[in-house]
Amino acid sequence: MSVPRQTDDMMVLQCLLMLSLVFLYLARSDKVRLLAVKEYVDIPKTNLEIHVFAWKRTKSLKRLLKSLQQAIKPVDLDASITFHVDFGHEEKIRDILDSFEWTLGKKRVLYNTFNYGLPHNILHSWSPTSSDQYALFLEDDVEVSPYYLFWAAICISEMKKTKAGLI
Repeated sequence: MSVPRQTDDMMVLQCLLMLSLVFLYLARSDKVRLLAVKEYVDIPKTNLEIHVFAWKRTKSLKRLLKSLQQAIKPVDLDASITFHVDFGHEEKIRDILDSFEWTLGKKRVLYNTFNYGLPHNILHSWSPTSSDQYALFLEDDVEVSPYYLFWAAICISEMKKTKAGLI
């Protein structure tokens, strides 16, 4: 298997970030809430990997973690979570992540031994090995809607229906 070119990685990253920004904009809209309820029946069994990138922002990280825990979970969605913490983080970040309980799937916390920076961490955090693997990338300074798992499940469902994946 060949390693994707840097430009392909950057394009995928840009698309994912754009989708995340659109979602954050729409997250408070009634359309998303109605869509989540309407499409609920059509969501197939799905596994989602959530990747959170953290460094020194304890206050915003706590806000993100609280919003992640308030998710309304679709029945057939399993969500594992991985925290990527860059080198030079505050000790309090470690305490916050160690005490964070995730009930929707597996939880992992990875600590870098070098300060790589956000773009590097995102690009090297996840490599799908099949077209049935999906991920959501979040930085520690965002907050998600309680419907974020529905949004992710609906996006995955639509991708499966149209066979339009990134791989």
